[in-house]
Amino acid sequence: MHRWHEGSRLCLWVVLALASGCPSTNTAADGGTASNSGTSGTGGSTGTGGSSTGGGAGGTTTGSSSGGTTSGGSGGAGGLCQAQHAGQTSDGDPVVICDQLYAQRPLVRPPADVTSGSNATLYGVVDLVRGAFFDRLGNQYLVVDTQGSPMNPVVSYPAGFEMPSNRGLYLIYRVAGTVTPFDGGGPGTPSATLQVSGAAPAILID
Repeated sequence: MHRWHEGSRLCLWVVLALASGCPSTNTAADGGTASNSGTSGTGGSTGTGGSSTGGGAGGTTTGSSSGGTTSGGSGGAGGLCQAQHAGQTSDGDPVVICDQLYAQRPLVRPPADVTSGSNATLYGVVDLVRGAFFDRLGNQYLVVDTQGSPMNPVVSYPAGFEMPSNRGLYLIYRVAGTVTPFDGGGPGTPSATLQVSGAAPAILID
């Protein structure tokens, strides 16, 4: 049993998020709701063909490099977690095991997300109830197959997620794929589709 979700109803998205609370349609232990804005740090750097801002511990990073953009980040000199070690999941996937969360948000600090056109590499979590993938800002993605048809994690999801299962309670995934914006119908609904080309566990919250 993983210590993180044993006896806890707090959604995993909280530990990843820059804002407080779970996505707005979910019940959080702290009663919070999602926000798509974070707090910027200082000490950004300039990349080829663009610039970036942010990067302090607990801050966000945005910018561009060779036509792409990055967001989020590992919080400067610190690791992904306050205390961590290398390990693997029960399926044998290599992951960073988070032994202790940071005291301030974001409680876990994955590498930066990278976007270039419609192609993206994102770190986030799977919500079985909504059948959706959430990134670190609480953006909700409807995962679709190669035909553009929605995929439900309770029934079938891209192989790297190992769904359906309870893995969404303690795993943060690294996902690569194609993002296509669409009007999902308002707050609490997906704002884009995500056609996954690769997915694998990245961080395990112990």
